[in-house]
Amino acid sequence: MDDGTSNRLLLITVLTTMWAIRLTWNFARKGGYSGGEDYRWVEVESWMTKLQFEFFNLVFVVGAQMTVLVGICTPAAAAYIAAADGEPHPINSVDIAAAACFLAHLYMEYVSDCQMFDFQSNKYANKAKGIKPLKESEEDDGFIQTGMWSITRHPNYYSEVTIWWSIYLFSVAATGDILNYSMIGAIWLTVLFVPPRASLDMTESISSRKYSKYSRYQKTVSRFIPWYSSA
Repeated sequence: MDDGTSNRLLLITVLTTMWAIRLTWNFARKGGYSGGEDYRWVEVESWMTKLQFEFFNLVFVVGAQMTVLVGICTPAAAAYIAAADGEPHPINSVDIAAAACFLAHLYMEYVSDCQMFDFQSNKYANKAKGIKPLKESEEDDGFIQTGMWSITRHPNYYSEVTIWWSIYLFSVAATGDILNYSMIGAIWLTVLFVPPRASLDMTESISSRKYSKYSRYQKTVSRFIPWYSSA
């Protein structure tokens, strides 16, 4: 294997390891390893009969999400196969752009997670102390609307999807083909998050029922792609 391909695969490994560390750390600080179940799954289960939920669990939780994990790894495989077939492409400007895009959106995801964690921690700490929130404040509304959350209602979802499209760019750098089979992982991830009735809409459906002013937020802040608030 040529040095260019080795360096590219090493770069992909370092970036995805950084992503995994952030994900694990954020899950752990929210108590993810202390037991219990994500409230969203409890909510989804309430929408269905037991048989329907078991089918949903088999198809979506086990099937769809496992295939996504395989799919998002295919750009690295494409880079390796291209070199093995005698078509080495050294590290180039596309690799640099992919790494920069990845790091920018990893940082955005980290910041939005921190903002959400701080908001929720403060909200529940004040509630436990019996401190009432200021009228017309976001704490009074019940959900975060500032920082990253003021330019998109789902900065974490947007960042996550963009991160894996950035990884796809490494296969473009390695093969020289703008469109290649390793795109399937990023496409599949986008389909799980973005279209109507996908994960994003499921989250919004829950928020709309929990918070009376969420509909106002939906009217003024971009659903997915970051943009200035219209408020």
